[in-house]
Amino acid sequence: MSLEKRLALMVTITAAGLALAFVLVMALIVRPGLKAAEEQDVHRNLRRITETVRRESEALRTTSADWAAWDDTYAFVLDGNEQFRTVNLTPKLLDTLQLHHMAILGLDGTAVWSRTEPPEAMAEGLAPGDPLLRGPNDREPVVGLIATPGGPMVVSSHPILTSLGETPSRGTLVMGRLLEGAVLERLADLVQLDIELSPTTADDPMTSLALADGLALGPAEGDNRAAHLRLDDIGGRPVAVLRAEIPRTLIQSVADDAETALALAASASLAMLALMLLAVRFGVTRPLARLTRQVAALRASGDLGRRLNIARRDEVGELAAAFDTVLDEVERARSQLLDGIESIGDAFALWDSEDRLVLCNGKYRAMVPGLAESVTPGARFPDLVRDVLRLDPDGASDRQAVERRLADRLGAHRNPDGRPLDWELPGRSVEIRERRTTDGGVVGIYIDVTESRRVAQELRRMVRELERSNEDLEQFAFAASHDLQEPLRMIAIYVQLLERRYGEKLDDTARDYLHFAVEGATRIQGQIADLLAYSLVDRAAEPPRAVDSRQVVGRVIEAARETIEESGARIEVDPLPLVWAEPSQLELLFRHLLGNALLYRRPGVRPEIRVTAQRSGHDRVFAVSDNGIGIDSDYHERIFMIFQRLHTRDRFAGSGMGLAICKRIVERHGGRIWIESQSGRGATFFFTLPEAVEAAAPT
Repeated sequence: MSLEKRLALMVTITAAGLALAFVLVMALIVRPGLKAAEEQDVHRNLRRITETVRRESEALRTTSADWAAWDDTYAFVLDGNEQFRTVNLTPKLLDTLQLHHMAILGLDGTAVWSRTEPPEAMAEGLAPGDPLLRGPNDREPVVGLIATPGGPMVVSSHPILTSLGETPSRGTLVMGRLLEGAVLERLADLVQLDIELSPTTADDPMTSLALADGLALGPAEGDNRAAHLRLDDIGGRPVAVLRAEIPRTLIQSVADDAETALALAASASLAMLALMLLAVRFGVTRPLARLTRQVAALRASGDLGRRLNIARRDEVGELAAAFDTVLDEVERARSQLLDGIESIGDAFALWDSEDRLVLCNGKYRAMVPGLAESVTPGARFPDLVRDVLRLDPDGASDRQAVERRLADRLGAHRNPDGRPLDWELPGRSVEIRERRTTDGGVVGIYIDVTESRRVAQELRRMVRELERSNEDLEQFAFAASHDLQEPLRMIAIYVQLLERRYGEKLDDTARDYLHFAVEGATRIQGQIADLLAYSLVDRAAEPPRAVDSRQVVGRVIEAARETIEESGARIEVDPLPLVWAEPSQLELLFRHLLGNALLYRRPGVRPEIRVTAQRSGHDRVFAVSDNGIGIDSDYHERIFMIFQRLHTRDRFAGSGMGLAICKRIVERHGGRIWIESQSGRGATFFFTLPEAVEAAAPT
């Protein structure tokens, strides 16, 4: 079917649809919607009436609650106090409270005092078992409607308690207000409707109002519609029915206007559809038919150099020009694609769904010397792989091995998952990355990794050599430290013996020389001990475990108690976490950091040291802060190197190994250590340790 006929059919169907939509909208939406709106409006007004009745009940409840909570009312029930009767229960009481009935009753329902206007509206007392009568243990009131000889009455019945609300109750206070007169006038003024209230009985047909909440609507007759609201008493029984006349003038007018507007809209839409059909026929479908014929001719010839050359100053002409431009872009993109594939750094190939080569670059053709002429568009992948395998001098004679390798390679090629695949070619190694294309073919990148794997093997060899070298150095440092300790100890001992035995025979210069020798031997012993500790960091005495770092800090502080008391230092330790560490190394770490904070203090300033920790991901960041001499930022990296000292030995003792040991301990535990400090403003050493999640054993 031609486009023109399709458009005519679409216009016809649209016109029929508009007519049907007009009928359906009126029948299913407009009229039901207006009817629903009318009913909702009536229900809203009737519910406002219900709300007003509820407010009357709440106001009455507040008044009765006030009276029932008086201690004087409580006493009046017991002794009939005449003064209470004279002062409070005056003849004008009902008018003052706008009541028709008020009664103070004993626990048996007998009226201690009662007044009703008109008298026949309510009996003085209540029969035992009446729902309004409150028992000695009741605390809650009863509020609602009841039927009385005088008509429906809003009542509130409260237990008479003390002002503190204490039980037992001494009786019941009942207040009532008839639904008549001023109350009905307020309801009518509220909704601007004529309202009638009529009592009802159980056999009254109006007691079976069907709608929710006791609401019902009469049929729409003329310009008015009757609405009814059923009122139930405190026991849920019908007590009265409110009737209101609802004008329908506005709703009917809106319905007529809606029908007229929809009819005019449908007529205008049909006219516009007819004009649109004519415009589309002469302005679009006929020129498009010509364009379609020319495109079909171009497709049949397969000549991408052919152009449409349709000159029109409208969208059809722009479409023809755009089509010609697309052909130019296709030619240019085709050329750029071939150039781009050639510029790829690795071998590239594209296969169709039947494993035939679509295109590849020169690097793919040159990947296997001797097969470049076979790698041409249309070549089958299994044939190329079989030719490659036959070039392998180690496996070409084993036909079963060739077929097995061929099957493995074809299986990976036809079900690629994008993961790297190793493939050994004669004289080289190739890493293959293939993926399935949307049309069922395969695109692949083939990376020559021969050289990179040779380099990787060489790197692994060098790493092994370096590990052996490091191990030899550690063994040398360990052995040298032990071997040097004994001679130095002997030198120090014999020099000291020489000083004690012959010191009186030596002059001052000789004694100074002996002192320098002892001091030098002692200093070298300390340096060797620190070097030994540095070399032993990676030789932990026990594996890491969960350690309570606060206990470790406590032991370090206790060991340095003499120095702390001598310097007058104040050390503050925040709550510290469990960490995953080797206990003895953690203790050594804190001993060096706290020792530095005590050593490098400012003269005349009391040392202030604080140890804290906070969470950072799965690690804990520790901070050891002091108010000492500080370190200039130029030396923040240098201080963690071995044998690095920033001060002369006559000012501060030390070997220059402490922070290097700290750095090695922290790094061995997978953390890092750094400093934030300025000269003369104290220093804060930070380091990270992994947090432990299991309970720590005693350390």
